[in-house]
Amino acid sequence: MKKQAIVLLAAGISFSSLSPMEANLIHAEESNSKVEQQNEAVKRQVPKQQALKVAENFFNVTFKSPNYRYDQKWFRTETPVWNISYEEKTEEGNTSTRYNITIDAVNGNIMETRYNRVPIEDQSFSYPPKVNWKEGQTKAHTTVLKYFQDIVKQVKFDKSNQPTKPSLSDRVTYTYQYNRIVDGAPLQDNYIRVRVNGNNELVSFSSRWNPNIDIEEQNVEVTSEDALKKFEEKLPVSMQYNTLNRYYRPSSDESNEMVLEYDLNEAYPYLDATSGEWLNRKGDIANQEEKVQRESITDQPLEPIRMIKSIMKEPEAKDLTQKLVNIPENMSLDNVEYHQNEHQPTSWEFTYIDPNQDGKEYEKKRIHVRINATTGEIYSYNLNDRSLYEDLDSKKVNLTYEDAQKKAIDYVKKFAPSKAHKVYLQSNPNENEINEDVKERKQYSFIFQRQEKDIPVVSNSIRVTLSAVNGELVRFYQDWESNVSFPSPENVISKEEAFQRFLERFDIQLGWKQLQENNDEKQNNKQEAYRKVYYLNNLNIFDQSVYLNAKTGEWHSNSDGEVVKVNQEAKDIEGLPQENALKLMISYGAIPVDAEGNVHPNEPITRGEMVKMLMLANNPDPVYYQNMADKYSAEEASFKDVGANSQYFSFVEEAIREGYLDKEDESFKPDELVTRLELAKLIVHALEYDELAGHSDMFKHPFKDISTDEAKGYVSIVHYLDIMSTNQDHDEFKPKQNIDRAHAAQVFFQYLKARSSLD
Repeated sequence: MKKQAIVLLAAGISFSSLSPMEANLIHAEESNSKVEQQNEAVKRQVPKQQALKVAENFFNVTFKSPNYRYDQKWFRTETPVWNISYEEKTEEGNTSTRYNITIDAVNGNIMETRYNRVPIEDQSFSYPPKVNWKEGQTKAHTTVLKYFQDIVKQVKFDKSNQPTKPSLSDRVTYTYQYNRIVDGAPLQDNYIRVRVNGNNELVSFSSRWNPNIDIEEQNVEVTSEDALKKFEEKLPVSMQYNTLNRYYRPSSDESNEMVLEYDLNEAYPYLDATSGEWLNRKGDIANQEEKVQRESITDQPLEPIRMIKSIMKEPEAKDLTQKLVNIPENMSLDNVEYHQNEHQPTSWEFTYIDPNQDGKEYEKKRIHVRINATTGEIYSYNLNDRSLYEDLDSKKVNLTYEDAQKKAIDYVKKFAPSKAHKVYLQSNPNENEINEDVKERKQYSFIFQRQEKDIPVVSNSIRVTLSAVNGELVRFYQDWESNVSFPSPENVISKEEAFQRFLERFDIQLGWKQLQENNDEKQNNKQEAYRKVYYLNNLNIFDQSVYLNAKTGEWHSNSDGEVVKVNQEAKDIEGLPQENALKLMISYGAIPVDAEGNVHPNEPITRGEMVKMLMLANNPDPVYYQNMADKYSAEEASFKDVGANSQYFSFVEEAIREGYLDKEDESFKPDELVTRLELAKLIVHALEYDELAGHSDMFKHPFKDISTDEAKGYVSIVHYLDIMSTNQDHDEFKPKQNIDRAHAAQVFFQYLKARSSLD
């Protein structure tokens, strides 16, 4: 393989007019030594005024009073750079546009750019937006051609930022990304990014581009078809137990069952496009047939620390702590805390301090120990000793990895005997990585992963950290849920089926990844290098965190466990006048699609459905309502017939908090059908026009079936704002008539339009 020097033209700038440097083409030069490179950097350093000229030429703007920052060792490339920023002002003195650019101080190459247009106060927007994501591409492409004309042939448009749903807001901003292509594959950490609003106006753009980068040419010997086959053979998915809302569950609640899910196995996420070997994130080659060892550290539960199940009082807990932990004699008890709440088992926490140690109080050596007040097991141990982190370079490693591992296992057996048969030591990194980590921190760290029924339990583990200098325990921590049950691993979908479901969320992408490779010339130190690999690229089709349920084979919400669908299409709405409005409500889950693919648009909606549609139209974030359900469940429900187990609970409680609903009655009657007048009142509440609606004498309307003063204001507002339609003669509102799903969807669509025009 030969070295390919990446040759780029600085965007729109002729260096021949700026300095004696070579014009236009700046080559990445190789030096024979670090000293030679440093001398070259000094000789060719770009002065401030020359860097300013580069910035002004790029943006085509005169920077009248810019800010400069010179960085001798920029964090991205460890080379000297100029960073220049400038704020353009209006005649009134307000900032209208912000410019920022980072320029290589050795050769004048542009490394990063940022352009941000400050939003105009009281700027008007419309709903639906004037352009959608696809229509906004034209503005984005024009921007790229204007500012990045010399590298435009080296980028490829990335469609992964395309929204999966239409916007519910008039103030929408679309993102467009163009990835740098090197040797036929995207280099995603070099890109151009453009943002355009719904008015088809440029909001901002940014770029990150390293023209000096050297990448080895790597032939693609593995085709995309072969890569798919290898992924299907590898099946990089595995089953695991996980939990939902663990921090909201009382410790006394034994009814909660963990979910059994499939997740991607991150051990070897990359397939080398040249060799066909599997790689981990550090670039190490792995045997495809390699299996993870999950042997528990003991075969059977060990003898418990305490046989009595009563809660210890302080003296007993303190004595047991000192016996288990061996607190040094020169340390005295400084603080005692007792913890009891519904989310965690009862515990005692003791803090010991070395009172005779020199230094300020907060600098003195401390040991914090937390012990289960019933079982006597150690929850956590933390040694705060500044000497552990001082003069690390001069300290010698006196503990081997093997001895440290034995000590860590002994601590687990001693501190958590009831759990020792349920944990296995996670696979260890290679010897080079162990040595490098110990050299830097002089510590060994071990993770003992929990497993049930031979299946790992996510986020349940025991962690042990030891000093590599003297073998002293530095940290011990249990992250363990004791109030859960585990479903049987029987009757689950196969790994083959699971991986096919993951291909709905991911595609197999060819691209460059910056990995670490062994460099024999530097004594096996790890050096970052780019490798051309295949990997699973997230298509971001979900708007919330999901998991693949191994039992159902469906995607479920990580917040509440409900099945999550995307891009659902209803069979029974095509050709309806309200088709687009129905699609909008369906996409946000405001109207459900049944198993047959129908929404039954002619069926009347209920009061519960009405409130759900309104709240999702105002705030479509499903996770927000799931979090609100958790929050409100600890309080008394506002209505006796909409409790915490109701599908409408969080929507109704939020509607009350927002002032859209009143708590005048004990019952909400969520399953009762909605009349047109009820919907009109709810819409007016949402627009915050209640007070205006109360002045019924101000309104005139054409409806002969509206006679009461109370109804007159509400009906007039939704009529004149074109939110609710009437009969063909426009003389009847039909206030008592029930409203079906199709017309309700159209009402909420019109509500969004009216809300935009009134902002």
